[in-house]
Amino acid sequence: MDIRLLTYYLKVAQVGNITKAAQQLHITQPTLSRQLTKLEEEVGAQLLTRSQHHLALTEAGVTFERRAKQILSLLATTKKELQTQQNDLAGLLKIGCVESKLSLEVANWLQAFQAKHPQVQFEFYDADGDDLKEKLDTHYLDFAFLIEPVETAKYNFLTLPYYDQWGIIVNKSHPLAKQKSLSLGDLKDEKLILPRRNIVKAEIDSWLAPLQALSPKFFINLPSNANFLVLNHNYCALGIEGILTLNAHPDLRFIPFAPSHHSGHVLAWRKNNHLGSLEQHFLAYIQALIK
Repeated sequence: MDIRLLTYYLKVAQVGNITKAAQQLHITQPTLSRQLTKLEEEVGAQLLTRSQHHLALTEAGVTFERRAKQILSLLATTKKELQTQQNDLAGLLKIGCVESKLSLEVANWLQAFQAKHPQVQFEFYDADGDDLKEKLDTHYLDFAFLIEPVETAKYNFLTLPYYDQWGIIVNKSHPLAKQKSLSLGDLKDEKLILPRRNIVKAEIDSWLAPLQALSPKFFINLPSNANFLVLNHNYCALGIEGILTLNAHPDLRFIPFAPSHHSGHVLAWRKNNHLGSLEQHFLAYIQALIK
């Protein structure tokens, strides 16, 4: 199969219009239409439903879109590995990281690695653990720095000696902002925002309280929207102290729980996945840092 067909298909899937896709691909609309028909004949399935002004993906088309992205990602990784074999370390490393105290350390590590190997580029992606694991599974990321708890069955992982404390983030004008620590009873009748990840909900359920008792009002993946609600509508966001390390604001306060609860971090990568020279060097670099 011509790799260009995958690129053409993904562009059409992205914009939903053959004319616009052809313009962005710098080919004619009839040429693009013929290529899409050729692709459907080659895979033996209808990938698109066509109307006068819009295209939509069929169920087979959605599956093919996901696989096409994986194929192109694997091709890019292969090229990167071959390039690395030919040169002193060079290529693109795709790194994901949760938003926590570790984030600043990771940024420093990447800068130092790049200083040693100037031909190395990084794609740096921040998200919550569920998104990062999905990106690992689909080969979009090479490595992900995650905060525990983590389902590690599908991954190799390296435990990192970095921990983040759990507590509540509130507006400095909130009555709780004056306290040095919090217990479950302090959260009664408060408008709570919790992380959305099911494994984190289960962890909170085990060490703090059942979710039914907490009566959360919002579930979030990243803290930006939560901080707006905390600042402007007096919500309380349950999270880690590292959120304010990255998103410092003079009107936000972090109050830890008592007794305290901390979460560790891991560096994860896919099992049964051959690491190229660049990935091996990066992993060895991180291992040396944490010894």
